Amino acid sequence: MAFKEFCLLVFLLAVMDSHATRNYKIKIIGTDLCSTHEDYYNGDESYFEINKYNESTDSINAVMDLMQDLPDNTIINIQSYERRNGEWEQGVVHMNQTWCDFMKDDPYFMESIIQHSNFPKECPITKNTIEIKDFVIDEEKLPEEIPGDEWRYVFEQSVNGVSIINFLIDIKIKRTHGQT
Repeated sequence: MAFKEFCLLVFLLAVMDSHATRNYKIKIIGTDLCSTHEDYYNGDESYFEINKYNESTDSINAVMDLMQDLPDNTIINIQSYERRNGEWEQGVVHMNQTWCDFMKDDPYFMESIIQHSNFPKECPITKNTIEIKDFVIDEEKLPEEIPGDEWRYVFEQSVNGVSIINFLIDIKIKRTHGQT
């Protein structure tokens, strides 16, 4: 092999290694539909549950029975919490924007949620029973490094300052090699 081809091979291997899989897997350890507003979501027909997608991967299935169209000014507030010394402490991840902007801008979840559901690709969000089937958190879309071991993400939609749905997802970071 000529020196030029060898250098190209080394470069390609280095680039491939820099895009290697994350040093962690995410295990979903809990979900909870905390509250729904009776004018927007049918709490009796809405739920979140954890399923096994395959031997090593958890998935989320959910049904949200939306009983009226969401206004364009619907806000999504996402706050992270890290468990430290047995207590949940506010984390650095915090998003607060209109639902429509979140759908367009979110680099982590919306693409996969849309692929695994009948969720609309863009606004408006109209009255519908939204079903999410086998949603898996794709580590490759998340940062290369995630500190800590246990995280809670609280999601709240609100309209004119009134909460219309609130749910949480608890995850555990399982290191696959190396440590953060």
